[in-house]
Amino acid sequence: MDAAAATIASPALGARASLRTCLTFGLGTTGTAILLNTVVVYFPALMTTVLGQSAASAGLLVMISKLYDVVADVVIGIASDRTRSAWGRRRPYLLAGALVSTAAFIAIFAPPDLHGPWLFTYMAAVLIAYSTGYSLFNVPYTAMPAESIAGYHERTRVLSWRAFFASIGQLVAFTGAAYVLKMGGGGAASFALMGALGGLLIGATMGMTFWGSFALPAVVPDAPAPPRARMKFAEAATTMLANRPFMILMASKTLQFIALSGLSSTSLLFRLEVLKIGYQGQIVVTLAQNVTSAVVMILWVKLSRAIGKRWSYIIALAAYGAANASWLWAAPGDAQWTLWVRGAVTGAAAAGAILMSFAMYPDVIEWDRRRTGLRREGIYASAYAVLEKAGFAAGPALFGIYLTASGYVPSVRGHLAVQPPGAITALYAGAGIIPVALLAGAVVLLLFYNLDERRLSGGPDA
Repeated sequence: MDAAAATIASPALGARASLRTCLTFGLGTTGTAILLNTVVVYFPALMTTVLGQSAASAGLLVMISKLYDVVADVVIGIASDRTRSAWGRRRPYLLAGALVSTAAFIAIFAPPDLHGPWLFTYMAAVLIAYSTGYSLFNVPYTAMPAESIAGYHERTRVLSWRAFFASIGQLVAFTGAAYVLKMGGGGAASFALMGALGGLLIGATMGMTFWGSFALPAVVPDAPAPPRARMKFAEAATTMLANRPFMILMASKTLQFIALSGLSSTSLLFRLEVLKIGYQGQIVVTLAQNVTSAVVMILWVKLSRAIGKRWSYIIALAAYGAANASWLWAAPGDAQWTLWVRGAVTGAAAAGAILMSFAMYPDVIEWDRRRTGLRREGIYASAYAVLEKAGFAAGPALFGIYLTASGYVPSVRGHLAVQPPGAITALYAGAGIIPVALLAGAVVLLLFYNLDERRLSGGPDA
């Protein structure tokens, strides 16, 4: 299979991007954050506290949809590299992804009255549709900054808006969803309302990014690539494996994805089942987290200019791990100010982790372009998406199996069951031990990452 590529002469936004461009391009991350985080956090809760299914069953369904994405992401990445249209290579996929994502998200949280294998089949189908929509939008969306925005620090500035809107999306996904569920009593009707409202926001924000992306240069191959500019897929994969900064960044991010997805899928259950703070506690923690994350984003931009992206990323991951480790000392009846503090510290650290992961990724793609002379942003974006999905599949699946093995008791219609000591211990581990160990591994890997502004501007031999 050939991996079509455009030559490096394709246009890029060299001047400082306008505020309008930053806002409209970044807004799509609100939609992807709602889409990803709401499903990771609240789908297991829907299955275990309303539909009476096991945590392992919920995790297996998420894993099935994410493993399907391994194929979908690669296909979409290669297809978007090859696409020729008046809208450019990426924009048709942004529009299709917005439409499919909206419909699938609504369907996930408003299932019909099904039971047993019929419920499992329905959920598998709508989760695959959801994953398809996410891939259609997110793979081209991830590729666009590398091909359309020039400048080591300019990419950080533009993508800081994407990270800012990711915080807004997480605020909606965690806090807004919890508020709707709290007001509705945590039953099936409240989950359906949450899905409808979230679906509308997903469609609106992704649609705005599709419209706003026309301010960015559309990179399209003007003519069929010359013979040496067309590489077999196996050869393309080999050159990616030889891209050392890419491999280190992806390995560290995979550990981060597993930690975050596992943490997200258990944190709500930890607050409901262990701390007994209900959806109100979820609102407090996530409100503090995401408001702080949005506010401090500019500080991470300044820090990255001062000490570099790698060290900023390492500091952010270390702080994020320390904040999550503090949950080991949490207990029912703790003062509410402790929730605000933990949420704020976690949010400040998460802002840096999100921004640096966004900002470093176009750099490793540019490094490939300088080494090979080819534009393969779509292929790299699909590889990124595959690892993201693998991490977000592994986390809920492994934590779900762990919870089930520990004796976790599922509930029906939102009436929480009494959990055995083994399940309580497992929830503590899921909140404060396992994610911290994974984040520590990511930090160690990043110590070997050496692609900075000087080396990038100097070329592959610098």
